[in-house]
Amino acid sequence: MTNRLDDKISAFVLELVDDPPAAPEVDFEAARGSALRPLEQVPKRRRAPIPVVVGAALLVLIAIGLPVLLFSGGDAEVVDEPATTTAVTTTTPPPMTAAPSPLSLPETWQRVGASVMTPAAGLIDMAVTESGLVAVGFDPGEEDFRQNGAIFGSTDGVTWTRLAEDDPALNVGTLLLYGVTEGGPGLVAAGFGCEVDTEGCAPYPTVLTSVDGTSWERSPANPEVFGERGSLLDVVNTEHGLIAAGGFYTTEDDAELIRPTVWLSSDGLEWERVWQGGAFDYSAATTNTGFQALTTSADGLVVGVGTAINDQGEFVGAIWTSVDGRAWERIDQNSEVFTSGTSSDVSILGVASGPSGFVAVGSDGGTEVAIWHSPDGRTWTGADTADQPFDYIGSLGAVDDLHSVWIAAGPHGFA
Repeated sequence: MTNRLDDKISAFVLELVDDPPAAPEVDFEAARGSALRPLEQVPKRRRAPIPVVVGAALLVLIAIGLPVLLFSGGDAEVVDEPATTTAVTTTTPPPMTAAPSPLSLPETWQRVGASVMTPAAGLIDMAVTESGLVAVGFDPGEEDFRQNGAIFGSTDGVTWTRLAEDDPALNVGTLLLYGVTEGGPGLVAAGFGCEVDTEGCAPYPTVLTSVDGTSWERSPANPEVFGERGSLLDVVNTEHGLIAAGGFYTTEDDAELIRPTVWLSSDGLEWERVWQGGAFDYSAATTNTGFQALTTSADGLVVGVGTAINDQGEFVGAIWTSVDGRAWERIDQNSEVFTSGTSSDVSILGVASGPSGFVAVGSDGGTEVAIWHSPDGRTWTGADTADQPFDYIGSLGAVDDLHSVWIAAGPHGFA
């Protein structure tokens, strides 16, 4: 990323903080230009919830230059209230198909797709499908910084096409996309946004579905399921169904609270809010809070990572596990493994599974790379990165396993 783009993103995030707010074969090239996350005014405060999410998510920007290579990519209480559902559409989903096998480990890289990806401020997630690759993110917006969803497709990882550029599902109100997976009617994307065009809005979790990526259906506001303010920061397709996770924002006694939250769907069309963690005041955090990323292992264990508080009120790395997508357990909430070595807030931003277990990556205070590994998703150890060649890379935002070799990526010079 160039310095010019860094400055542009910094200005974009600062402005937001100051004024808060399986799939059928598809010809991606032929789909170019075809149709493919609202904001009640948010009062100004020292740190707005969703802008913090925006800043952290820019860590996950990954440049791809190889055909069919991608990055897939105290105890909390269970919700006592009955689960609620929302209907998005009535399309019957086709059967899922297996993803292509990864290629051999790459030795050289090149930037591709720059001309069609401009002016996207971030590509946050990517999925491999039967037809190729799909990447999602968002454009920086116009003078009022209202973002549009951005979706790109490629059959080989080299030539990219922007999908559904003029689709209202991506362009009405505000939309930031943070996750995409094959599933449901074909593709399911998740993020947050709103559908009103007036200045200022309270973004809520948003799901989009598509048969082939060229046109999309966007879930409407549904406070009973998604809440009035919140975010979805990842979505994965598992043997338990589609799982999306993020944060659910509330205000109690003038305190800004967040609950790490999980949603579940069998088809990507109707969703349940199935689990919420304990609420805590995130306004003092210097990093993004709640769930940030999800992964699933071959034996069906689902692992979610992010940031939450320990019993001392410190913002530390957080890892949750589930065997069914509905009941979740937070791992070693007070373990020193997830605390900072510099008395800073700790972020876990990416997680992946492989034959040797799990690896999670993130940042200690935004200035030091942080890495954790686990043989089973339940017992974690922090890696000593002091003598490793991370130079000015202060954070890692994504990780994946490729033929038993772990690959991680992050921004240079992040703080």
